[in-house]
Order: sequence, then C-alpha cells, then structure tokens
Amino acid sequence: MRLANFITIIMAMLFSGGCSTAHPAEGEQPVFERKEITSFSYYHTGSSTDEIYHYTFTREDGGIHLYAELNCGWRVLDVMVEDAVMEELEEIAYTHQIEGWNGFQETDSMAQDGYSFTLDVLYADGTEVSAHGSNAFPQSYMDAEREWVPLFYSLNEKYEEQIMDVDTSAW
Repeated sequence: MRLANFITIIMAMLFSGGCSTAHPAEGEQPVFERKEITSFSYYHTGSSTDEIYHYTFTREDGGIHLYAELNCGWRVLDVMVEDAVMEELEEIAYTHQIEGWNGFQETDSMAQDGYSFTLDVLYADGTEVSAHGSNAFPQSYMDAEREWVPLFYSLNEKYEEQIMDVDTSAW
C-alpha cells in the first residue's frame, strides 16, 4: 500500500509540473504584486537568424521606446509604441510571477540543439529581475513566452515599414 501511495504522489508531481509553482493556484494570493515596469529587455537565441532577436522596451517621458534587433541584428526597429504594450508586458510578468525568476541561471549541457534566453526587467520601485537559461527555463517560462512572442511579432507587423536593414557597406 505504501508503494502505491508513493507512486501516486510521484505521478501527481510529474503531471503537475513539479512540487511548486511560480504563479498562484486558483484562489491563492500571488507572491509578487503587479507593478509598473520601467525597462523590459528580452534576448533570444536559436539555431537560425530568425530565432536570434533582442527586444528592449523602456518607459520614457514621451511614452514607451522600443528598440529591437531582429534576424541576428541584421534588421533594427526603433520606434515609440503605445503605453498599452508595456501594460501587456506588466500583466504577463504578474500572471507568470517573473520576479520569482530573478537569479535563474541554468544550462542543460546535454541538449544537442535548442535555444537560450536572457531577461532583464527593472520595476519602478527599483526591483530588478535578471534570468538566463540555455535549454533550461524557469517554471512558467514557456507560458510567458507564448504570450510575449506574439506581442513582439505583432509589433514587427505593425511597424514593418519602419524596420531598417543594417548598413554593412562600411564593414
């Protein structure tokens, strides 16, 4: 009987994603409060140039400044965007409790192929989040990524005419 209970517990842990969760379960209070972000920087690398990009959103007096390096830095987007963009990032950060990712620094050295990320967030209250993973990710990362990547791509489409190719003639 003890073995059956042990197996049940192990199975529950495996199918629930582990022993703990980075964001609150239904009815629980979140660990971290929703708050204003002043800077959000996300760097993603992968196997192809399409998978290598860096987005930085900075709150400035005139609004939200977006600076993005796309296609391994061969294309650049440098525009002011609506406040709603930063509000959406703040909601994603809160929903997935990314403050809990601070200090994450892991690598899966056994992975043959995959991608890595670096995330740096600065909140208006001075709190910072710095996380990096190479084929290893904090809890709820994949869920957060599934929300912010479509936001990034929608901005690429919206400001497509303002994306500039990097001039390499002087190299």
